[in-house]
Amino acid sequence: MLDDEWRIVTHSRQWLEVFRNEGAEARKPIALDRIELEGEGTFPEEALPLPTNQRVFFDVFADPDDEWHDTFVQSLKDKSSRKGYGRVLSQSDGPTYRVDWEVRPWQTKDGAERGVLLSVVDRTEERQAKSLRRQVDRRFDALVDTISEGVLLMDEEGVFRDGNETAQDILGRPLDEIIGSRFDDDIWNGLREDGTPLPNVEFPFWRAYVEREPVQDEVMGIYPPDAPPRWIRVNAQPLFRDTEKAPYAVLVSFDDITDERLKEEALQASRDLLSSVLSSSLDGIMVFSAVRDEDEAIVDFECALVNPQAEKLIGSTAEDIVGARLRETMPKQEEKGLFEAYRNVVETGEPAEMKVHYDTLDAWFQVMAVKVENGVAVTYRDITDRKEAEQQIREQAQLLDKARDAILAHDMDGRIVYWNKSAERLTGWSKDEILGKWARDCLYDPDTEDKLRQCHETMIEEGEWTGELRMRTKDGEERIVESRWSLVRDSAGDPKQVLVINTDITER
Repeated sequence: MLDDEWRIVTHSRQWLEVFRNEGAEARKPIALDRIELEGEGTFPEEALPLPTNQRVFFDVFADPDDEWHDTFVQSLKDKSSRKGYGRVLSQSDGPTYRVDWEVRPWQTKDGAERGVLLSVVDRTEERQAKSLRRQVDRRFDALVDTISEGVLLMDEEGVFRDGNETAQDILGRPLDEIIGSRFDDDIWNGLREDGTPLPNVEFPFWRAYVEREPVQDEVMGIYPPDAPPRWIRVNAQPLFRDTEKAPYAVLVSFDDITDERLKEEALQASRDLLSSVLSSSLDGIMVFSAVRDEDEAIVDFECALVNPQAEKLIGSTAEDIVGARLRETMPKQEEKGLFEAYRNVVETGEPAEMKVHYDTLDAWFQVMAVKVENGVAVTYRDITDRKEAEQQIREQAQLLDKARDAILAHDMDGRIVYWNKSAERLTGWSKDEILGKWARDCLYDPDTEDKLRQCHETMIEEGEWTGELRMRTKDGEERIVESRWSLVRDSAGDPKQVLVINTDITER
């Protein structure tokens, strides 16, 4: 195992036997990776002490063509494994070997340390690997638990024989439940990338066993107990004995990409939603990018996006508008003060909202602008009907203010929402004082509560109520009024407000 400066962090006993004992008659497989560490590798209880001045790999082994160096660098850079067969591995002061090799990147769970894991098998004399039983018996947990990936060892029967703590964290099951289970047991339920069920026989690690080929970077979903699926990226490496064609085990490593996948799904959903909103919105929507001079001052805006409704409002197609400058092609925007408003939005980050009348369209628009990176997103909403309705309401309010009767309106909870001039004269309460207050608290004595409840029930049942009521002015004086209550419903037919017309009959 090498760190990112290519110093030897740890190694197996076989490594010493091969590379320090040149006279050893029987060369054993060189083991620096998980595979050999499962068998006769280096473990905490039998690890050989390393000198405090750890040696650099390239001080021990010759690499005249930088072949090993380039492999280590590329594996660490791409965070991917590399492997090959029959490469030369020469001791600087010793013999030369032909080895099958694999290089995989590693890092500690906190990401503080990283490097590469070099696995080599001495093919100089083609020695068989040790038996699976001894590999399983010799635990490799102490090493693989420092790696941020989940690791499992599956035998030829499809039974998981070993694993690390990261595997149990990702899979959401304790190791004692994982180890001893078979890949096709009921506890294992998988998903394809498209979200459809993945049959157990198509699990990447079982396919690696059946097809006798490595499976790399395959994404699948796996269900933890009583939880949403976790998404994992799987690498599965079949392991072979020299004299056998069928694997005796599969080494499985995987990392949790659930958060990454959820972010991608959320981003795609956001894109789809944005596209749908832009296409179906009844509001015109445009996005402008700020154009700056050499002093970084905003001197114009360039159209970057326009939706179909905005095309209709402007009377131009997206092909004509996108890329065009605002001050050149849409001068009315500047005349209406919109250019300055957009610039202020970009510079301050504060949204802006304006009501603008476009003479050429004879229409009123509510213009809302918000900052988007180095520009603004602008929504144009046609409020012509609303402005006309507001004008009608103002005219009607003026007429109601001239009425001799005291007219008020309150919502279904009793909060006053309208108050005319005659109501001010009758009660002494001004509009500013009374709006939003409870009618029963300001206008009636507590002993009229039962009467008010009966009036309200009758109005709900019949739509209106007429009768005499005792009212109280702001100064506490009593007034007798002939009161007419009418229920006002909204467009859906639901009760919305109560219109009250009071005629003062105190003098009668």
